[in-house]
Amino acid sequence: MTAGDGPYERFLADGAPSPLAELEDGYYALLDPRSAQLTIVGALPDWNLTATARWSPKRVNPTPWVAVGIHQDDQLVILNLSTVSHAKLPEATGRALELQAHQFCSTAPRQWARTTRHVARYTHDGQLVIGVRKIPMKQLFSTTAEVFERVREKTFFDLPPKQRQIAQIITTYDGLTMEELVGHLQRITPEKRITKGAVHVELSRMRNSRKICICRDQNGGYSILDNSAKIGAQGTELVS
Repeated sequence: MTAGDGPYERFLADGAPSPLAELEDGYYALLDPRSAQLTIVGALPDWNLTATARWSPKRVNPTPWVAVGIHQDDQLVILNLSTVSHAKLPEATGRALELQAHQFCSTAPRQWARTTRHVARYTHDGQLVIGVRKIPMKQLFSTTAEVFERVREKTFFDLPPKQRQIAQIITTYDGLTMEELVGHLQRITPEKRITKGAVHVELSRMRNSRKICICRDQNGGYSILDNSAKIGAQGTELVS
């Protein structure tokens, strides 16, 4: 699939919409491509939540809501990888889910993998099984190993968790000042107190990375360059 204006394409290009992006709980969700209505299952016992999907500018979120495929009635099926394990799904589908999480989720995989309560399975007759629920599927998404490795390289997956969050945010919201960067970090980790001093320490550590270069422009805005672009960057200074 390629990026476009429809809900399928928008989800794959920009990640989960509101209010789904703000929900930590729930097992899966359905997104109707005709009405853009979300139905969220498992967020409240014995209740399904419904809402209209609303996309904000591209952002990163702490909960890994990822698209797994297309329902028999053409709705997009979305899994919460922090509550549903994808370990038993086909390998190519697992790669598709993990790649979306690497792109749009600020939480490291090993962290959300510890909180799963169900294991998703795909049956021979095309049913996606989550706990006692069965979802008839028309198609599962898949990603080749080559595409997975190539795209994952752009997601800072090999940085330590704190540095990965900072790199994701700076890349998503290029030109953030220190105050703005701290504000975004506080939004995605409200349980922790984020200080300028702590962020500056992580930025200083990141300058030792062989792959990226943290720069700051004349207005105090941070950006990330590929290390090959260190020489010749104008109007910027390396963070020390």
